[in-house]
Amino acid sequence: MTIPTLIHRNDFIGAGATNVFTFGFKILDAADLKITVLDTSTNLETLLVITTDYTVPVADVGEPLGGNITLVDAGQPYLDGSGFLDIGFSMTIRRVRVLTQDTDIRNQGPFLPSIHEDEMDRSIMIAQQQQDEIDRSIKLPETIDPAAIDTELPPPIADQFLRWNSTADAIVTAALVAVGTLVIPPGNGMLAFTGPFSLINRVLTGGPTITVADGGGQAGNPTFSVPTNGITDVQLRDDGAVDANRSVTTNHIRDNAVTTAKINALAVTPAELAANAVETAKILDLNVTRPKLAALAVDASKLDADAVTTVKILDGNVTAVKLASGLSTPARQEAVETTLQTVANVTTEETIFSQTITGGVIGTSGALMFRALLEARSSGATCTYRLKIGGVTVHTISGVVANAGGHFGQGLEAIIANIASESAQRSEMKISGNTGFAHVNVLVSSAVDTSVNQTLELTAQWSVAPAQNPSIRLFYATAFVVR
Repeated sequence: MTIPTLIHRNDFIGAGATNVFTFGFKILDAADLKITVLDTSTNLETLLVITTDYTVPVADVGEPLGGNITLVDAGQPYLDGSGFLDIGFSMTIRRVRVLTQDTDIRNQGPFLPSIHEDEMDRSIMIAQQQQDEIDRSIKLPETIDPAAIDTELPPPIADQFLRWNSTADAIVTAALVAVGTLVIPPGNGMLAFTGPFSLINRVLTGGPTITVADGGGQAGNPTFSVPTNGITDVQLRDDGAVDANRSVTTNHIRDNAVTTAKINALAVTPAELAANAVETAKILDLNVTRPKLAALAVDASKLDADAVTTVKILDGNVTAVKLASGLSTPARQEAVETTLQTVANVTTEETIFSQTITGGVIGTSGALMFRALLEARSSGATCTYRLKIGGVTVHTISGVVANAGGHFGQGLEAIIANIASESAQRSEMKISGNTGFAHVNVLVSSAVDTSVNQTLELTAQWSVAPAQNPSIRLFYATAFVVR
């Protein structure tokens, strides 16, 4: 067979799409392939090993137009989770023959054309791989006579670099040489260039104008003349009376250029502020303190409705002297059941009172008071009352009711107090009357968030179903907050 193409290498860019790649040239042995993967982020190359990193089908060896290689997935870093050549890597497949000739052709031996052709193919293959090496080498331009240039590199020397010699016909090593030291002179003004590695200081002096001229004998080296003290008040005129260009107006001041540090103490007085110039949005939080307010400056006419809330009043600041007559009344939220509530003779838990308690009304140290007047009837069953807030049982009281005619006048009282928090309570509940219930007060702790709306409930439940129906009647109930 012939070598019908100049192709002797193929290059690929990883896209995470395949692990099979085609080479477009003939090989005489699977070992003829040299496959290299490049990590494009680090420029590090990896030489792949046949069988370990890739395989070549036997049928593709000797094919004039080449064949395929298949990458072997063994967790190599250049492969993705599917075993494909990953993004960020490239791969080169080259044909590199061993530079030997192992065919022995004897005199008067048989003439086998395939053997002779394979040997000629090997020669072309080697020539193509050598050309690949030459193409990637540094070369002189076509018009340079190689006999006139010595391209042999000198021995390497640490910390030196390569350069052409003074006659430009050989490459030599050279050391870095310090040619001068740049020293910046002390003083005020501007630096002027006077020669290589040479600067002088020029003092800024002169009148109110700025001129540019060659300085120090160096063309293009400017000399500036400006006032020694810069721009003074004398050179500025209110409203541009002398020269409009010398006036400083709002348009000449950049945003945020005027800061508190640049304003003299007491420089801004009420007379220099336009009416309504100072707005709430322009005052930093906590910047208005009592010493900065004139006596009687804040009166009721200057406060918005509802502007003063509880959280804005310091503890101890509200005294009896500061309250108008009749202004102070106990905080109270009350609900009275005006219709009779009854419970049938069942053993399920029944709600006999329900009221929404507004979030925040109890406060961190207030108390919720509850009172109810009930009647229970049974022939020895146990009745359990539960007081709940937000679905959480805060108190339970039980007793045996052995009066079929009913215990009229059961008085139930409870108090739920927040203890320095809207989410921490202590409560107690008792029941009065000849009822068979325990009358002893027991303190119970709970943790219901009363800063949000919660439902107050009273429920009742029998241990066994009484014969009487209704078995429980609620005549009256009230709940209110005191703080």
